[in-house]
This record gives sequence, structure tokens and C-alpha cells, in this order.
Amino acid sequence: AVVEQHHFSILGQLITLLGAQPECRSSEPESYWCGDMVNYAATSDAAIKNAESERFAAKAYADQAQEIKDPLVSKMLARLSLDEELHCKIL
Repeated sequence: AVVEQHHFSILGQLITLLGAQPECRSSEPESYWCGDMVNYAATSDAAIKNAESERFAAKAYADQAQEIKDPLVSKMLARLSLDEELHCKIL
């Protein structure tokens, strides 16, 4: 959880430096993300869902790193992708 908080901080800083207002939205329309959206159950189904979420985040960061032309932003997104891949392996 601490690493994810660090990711949010990094992304918020990047978004602000790029001139936008950071928002933490969920995949639901007009909905902000919140901590109760995480499945904390200690079951194999929950672990599978969490691993899928980590893989999705890793791919999203990697795809964005390829699309972004700013080399520093791209490098940071690539690093976040690697972190998410590591999280998936830990699960």
C-alpha cells in the first residue's frame, strides 16, 4: 500500500508539472477512486483479481510510456510499469 501511495504521489507531481489538475478517478463514469474499491479478502479469487489489476496497471503504464514524447515522463512511467510487474510477481 505504501508503494501505491508513492505511485499516486509521483503521478500527481507529474500531472501538476505538466500543467493539469490531478484527479484519482475510477473506471466508473463520474466516480473517484477510494480505498474501499480494493479487495482485501485473503482468498485465491481476490489474489487473482489483484494480480489482474497489477498486470493491467503495468500494461497501462508501459503503453503510456511508449506514447509520451517527453523522455523524462516516459522513463518515469516505464519505471512505474516495472513496479507493477513486481507487485504481480509478489502476489
